[in-house]
Amino acid sequence: MTSENTEDQACVEEKGKLEAIEKYFSLETVKDIVEAMESEASKLDEDCCTLAMK
Repeated sequence: MTSENTEDQACVEEKGKLEAIEKYFSLETVKDIVEAMESEASKLDEDCCTLAMK
């Protein structure tokens, strides 16, 4: 993998992280945020904390 490909992959990963932050943390309450993250984690069969750290 070239340096340029590595940089492109890093940009894609950062964009995905920013989208996830906006998706969850734009919700109205902490309860809504937690419920949304738990729902997503259950769809992926993952622990909510593990999902949040990705």
